[in-house]
Amino acid sequence: MNEESQMKEKKLQWNEIDLKDGFIITHYISDSATAGNYDVIFTAPFPCEVSKVIETHRVASSSGTLNIEKLESGEALGSGDNILATAFSTATTANTPQIKNGTDLVTSKARQLLEGDRLGLVDAGTLTSSAGVQVTVYLFPLGRGNYRNN
Repeated sequence: MNEESQMKEKKLQWNEIDLKDGFIITHYISDSATAGNYDVIFTAPFPCEVSKVIETHRVASSSGTLNIEKLESGEALGSGDNILATAFSTATTANTPQIKNGTDLVTSKARQLLEGDRLGLVDAGTLTSSAGVQVTVYLFPLGRGNYRNN
């Protein structure tokens, strides 16, 4: 069998490449000065891993922080495992993205979600005057291989 016919035989179907690339979730809190507005933002439909988190805010807080945590079944918000090595500061310059990936995140095992695990936003500090917090989380599925290298 020549190389061209081998390549034709390896053509993948749509369902073989579905969800092999990463995906993003975004969450926006317009009234971010109210602590009760921080909550669970995602429930994993399949095993996946957090690879990057970006935070921006329209109006800075007095001295607030924001962390992302992994919540396993039955865990309440604020009782989970932090995904970020250090929390975002919501008191930094407004409209300036803060990006955390690589060493800014905890070890890979701790940022891996099983089906049903959740991601929650945890605030701390003084949130006075904070407004327009947006969080974007980049994830990728686990155990699905990479269709580009088949």
